[in-house]
Amino acid sequence: ADAERFAEAGERILENGAGTPVRLDTQFRRSNGDVFDADLRLCFLRDDDGAVAGHIGVIRDVTERRHAEAALRRSEAFANAIFDRSPIPMHVFDARGYSMRMNEAQKELLGLPSTSFGIGEFNALTNGLFNRVGVSEQFRRAYEGEVLDLEGIELEIEPDADARELGESTFAYDLTLFPLRDGEGRVEAVVSFMRQIHDRQEQEG
Repeated sequence: ADAERFAEAGERILENGAGTPVRLDTQFRRSNGDVFDADLRLCFLRDDDGAVAGHIGVIRDVTERRHAEAALRRSEAFANAIFDRSPIPMHVFDARGYSMRMNEAQKELLGLPSTSFGIGEFNALTNGLFNRVGVSEQFRRAYEGEVLDLEGIELEIEPDADARELGESTFAYDLTLFPLRDGEGRVEAVVSFMRQIHDRQEQEG
C-alpha cells in the first residue's frame, strides 16, 4: 500500500511536469503495523543530462495535527450550535460596529427575513435610529471595554427610514452588551443579548 502511494505521487509529478514537487495527504503503515496520518512530499532527482536519476521523498507524521484539527472542528461546531439554537436573541457586531452575525431568535425578534439580513451593512455605531434613542452611545461604551445591562429601551421604528435596516417590529427590550477581546486585549467585537419586555410592561402597567 505504501508503494502504491509513492507510485501515485510519481504519477502526479509527471502530470504536473517532471521536477515539480507533489504533496499528498495520505497514510502510511509503520513496521509494527500501526497506521499513521502523513504529509508526503516527493520530487524527482535528475542527473547532469536531465534524465531521471531517482526521487526524494519526505514523510511527516501529522497524526497529532489531524487530531487537533478534528478537535477544533468539533469545538467550533459545538459553539456554533449553541449560538444558532439559543432561545436568547444574540447579535455579534465586528470591530467597526457592523452587523456580523445573528441567531435565529434575534431574527425572529426583529422580524427580519433571514439571519443574514443587514450583515456587513447595518452599523450599530452610526445607525440613525440607534443614535436617536441613545443605543449607539451605549455600543461605544461597550467598544471601550464596558459590560452594560440596559433596561427599558424602546424602539419606535419609522417604516420609511428604519424598516429596511431593522425590520418592521416596534418593541421595548432590555439589552446586554459585552466586548470580546483578542489575545492582545483589543476589543474585536461586541455581542448583544436582547430580551423583549412587552409582556412585563403590560403586567407592570
